[in-house]
Amino acid sequence: MGRTTLVTILLAATLLGGCSTASRSGCAVEIELDGVRYEGYNAQDVDAGEPVGEGAIVACEDTENDPKDEKVQVVSVEGADPAQVVARKGVTDELYLAPGVEPEDLPDPVQRMLGRD
Repeated sequence: MGRTTLVTILLAATLLGGCSTASRSGCAVEIELDGVRYEGYNAQDVDAGEPVGEGAIVACEDTENDPKDEKVQVVSVEGADPAQVVARKGVTDELYLAPGVEPEDLPDPVQRMLGRD
């Protein structure tokens, strides 16, 4: 294998490894709450707030099995509007952003949870 090919492979692996969207089995994780689908992001030390309701982790539809949504308790995130970002109760390494919301749109404390300073 040539040096250029090896560098290209290592660069691609680094870029792919830095993906910030939470996933499972090759499927991006989403939570549906009150008809809105929030996209999952990897996070750290999520500071959960008050309960906002019962939602569902949307099942992947990329398998032959009959996918089922998983019911979960959804909570707000301290210092943020639940219309922008929510979390799962008891989970400290994932945040869920509403459609159209980018990490840089969120308050600084939430950006830090997403690993952005």
